[in-house]
Amino acid sequence: TQAQVTTLAFATSSVLDIAWHPRGEHLSVAGHCAIKTWKRQAWDAPPEERETTAAIEAIAWSADGLYLAAGNHDRTLLVWEMGNPAPWQMQGFPGKVRQLAWPGDAKSNKAPLLASISAEEVIIWQKEMDPNAGWAAQPLSVHMSRVVAIAFQPGSRWLASASDDGTVCLCKSARTLIQRLQGASGGFACLAWHPQGQYLAAGGQQGELITWAIATRGRGFS
Repeated sequence: TQAQVTTLAFATSSVLDIAWHPRGEHLSVAGHCAIKTWKRQAWDAPPEERETTAAIEAIAWSADGLYLAAGNHDRTLLVWEMGNPAPWQMQGFPGKVRQLAWPGDAKSNKAPLLASISAEEVIIWQKEMDPNAGWAAQPLSVHMSRVVAIAFQPGSRWLASASDDGTVCLCKSARTLIQRLQGASGGFACLAWHPQGQYLAAGGQQGELITWAIATRGRGFS
């Protein structure tokens, strides 16, 4: 049986999203205009609070635990570096920022990368090498309709994105479209990678569930 450890109160809002820090020592909770982060070893202590400019759609910690991102209803994206209370703010999105994804290559020497979705766009953000600089944006205009889900292949920077247009797009290094998968005439609703990355599953809005496997020859999935 599971024992209840604690009950936390956001107090000023319903809970809109939850994200554990990768090392499991902190739990971040998103609500209206704020993120509160509790320490697992001190649930009763006051949480660290990060203010936002609107209701939050999604939050996500980077795989190395150095960055916390929040996609917001007011078409902004905020990214905090661990230990720094002042966030970077990205704006100019075509709609609310509904989902976020970080690659799982925590031990990589590559610059931090963050994927976000807003309306029909997948927008990639890469941290500039200068520690004092911000994040550079690169739109991935690979879909014709609303993007509903994104996810990085475990351990790599291959990005899958699913859309209302009935396609799942695979982009190498979250930059270059390599393959466009189809199979849901009414549009896709969600997707998920196998933990080892050999398979990709996507659910359709009319009840379809499609799974692709890495092709034995050539590149891409079949």
